[in-house]
Amino acid sequence: LLYTIKFENMYKHLLWFLLLNISKVTGCPDECSCSQDYEYDDGIMVDCENLALYDLPVDIPSHVSTLLLNFNSLQSLEGLQYYDNLRALELQHNNIRALDPAVLQRLPYLKILVVSENELKEIPDRVFRGLLYLEWVDLRGNQINSISREAFYPSSNINYLNLMDNDLSEVTNGALLPLTSHNLWLLLGNNSFRELPSDIGKMKGIRYLSLAHNYIRNIPPQSLVSNKLLRSLDVSYNKLSYLHEGTFAGMSLQQLDVNGNKWQCDCYMEWLRQYLLSRQIKHTLTCSGPKDVQGDAMSSLRDPLLCNTPVVTAPDPQVKVMEYENITIECLVTGDTDPQVEWFKDGEALEAQGNRYTDVLGVRHKLVFRSALYSDSAQYTCSAGSGPDANDTITLDVLYAPRIVNSYKWSPSGSNHDKDAMVDVTLACDVLANPPLNGPILWFKESRELYGSEDGVRISRAGVGPVHGSVLHLSNTPNADNSGEYKCVAANSLGQTLEHFQVTQNDILMLRSSAPAARRTAGTYHHHIQPVLLVLLCLLMT
Repeated sequence: LLYTIKFENMYKHLLWFLLLNISKVTGCPDECSCSQDYEYDDGIMVDCENLALYDLPVDIPSHVSTLLLNFNSLQSLEGLQYYDNLRALELQHNNIRALDPAVLQRLPYLKILVVSENELKEIPDRVFRGLLYLEWVDLRGNQINSISREAFYPSSNINYLNLMDNDLSEVTNGALLPLTSHNLWLLLGNNSFRELPSDIGKMKGIRYLSLAHNYIRNIPPQSLVSNKLLRSLDVSYNKLSYLHEGTFAGMSLQQLDVNGNKWQCDCYMEWLRQYLLSRQIKHTLTCSGPKDVQGDAMSSLRDPLLCNTPVVTAPDPQVKVMEYENITIECLVTGDTDPQVEWFKDGEALEAQGNRYTDVLGVRHKLVFRSALYSDSAQYTCSAGSGPDANDTITLDVLYAPRIVNSYKWSPSGSNHDKDAMVDVTLACDVLANPPLNGPILWFKESRELYGSEDGVRISRAGVGPVHGSVLHLSNTPNADNSGEYKCVAANSLGQTLEHFQVTQNDILMLRSSAPAARRTAGTYHHHIQPVLLVLLCLLMT
């Protein structure tokens, strides 16, 4: 009996010991694993990774401190607001479509947030408001194309922000300025930036900045002047060829990753060679030109970099732009400290025009178009003299929806005919389009498409140069009633246009064009194209 009592007492103590040590993980979801969170005192780590979850498990301990939900199929943050003891929340590789401020603002102790590889498209205003301890935000690998102006307000403690592999081409002015940490890692690589976000030049606490794998051509002078704390800069795999003297003034830069750009190591870059050499900065700069140093690492060059005869290079020899958008084409002129540069359009010296002007920034000679017109499509030559490498060409291709540049009536019977008899008439539409039309110009009578096989109907194609033309012939036959409303329709991948005609026994009347503004723009074609088409028409009728 005594032995039994001692055993029962020992059993009770053991049971209490076990209960005391597992009390902090009670309620752990069956499919997840729970353990003590040594990163945070008295915390619980709940690991629910890679379980194909569409919803949160219902029995997650309310005092969980680290919650791992990576590699599931969650579509929203709903339900997470009830775990207000969270310090670390990882949601990598789910199907989350939005950052919900109503959820995140109820996690006041959150320090680490990972929502990478999801389906986010924007960062809304004040989504992190009240998260005073938030330090680490990883949103890489989403589809983010918009950052609201107050997205990070107020978020002064964030010291790691990863926005790589998104769809950003710009950042709203002021959106990044609330990030005032003096140890900020800012990762903006693998996006679509064509220029440095303006906020970066005003931020004083960036330590590491990545803009790798973008389309940046130029880092303007003094644009990094405020970044005194910057230690590492990655601008690899952009479209850079020069850096302006003084770009790194006042910095204590330790590492510079510039690989994958087409650097021109001539006299304009001598300052950079000396700067990198004197400060023993780790860098990856390899020269793409001139030819005598092509392929050499700048760190291996001991002689001063020189400029000789002018060399003209067009970084983008093929440029496309939508009509009425602004576009800049440019060439790089190196090898001469004072080149005389001229622009030519299709071999003719370029004349001054209201919607275009030239500009120069260092070695970059620019031709700027404000509201490009379809008539600006041409081959442009940047010339710095008569040397073997002193010229290069750029083809500008302006894209626009179809427009009717000419439409007319023609009747071989003239006006002296019996008013009760239907005469032979011809309807014609001439169209400009770039890219080309999806197919031939279509003709309709009322809502019925015409194919040219109907009684008294024939369709022929015409056109001169870039003009697409189509002619509808309506013949006077005993069985054909060709009176009614007609229209021609032309379409390409950017849109369509159409023209209406009304055919009666007395006359043919053009009602209206569906794109009058486009016709006015193209009006210069009307006078010199119509006579040529009339000659072609006469040949077709014979």
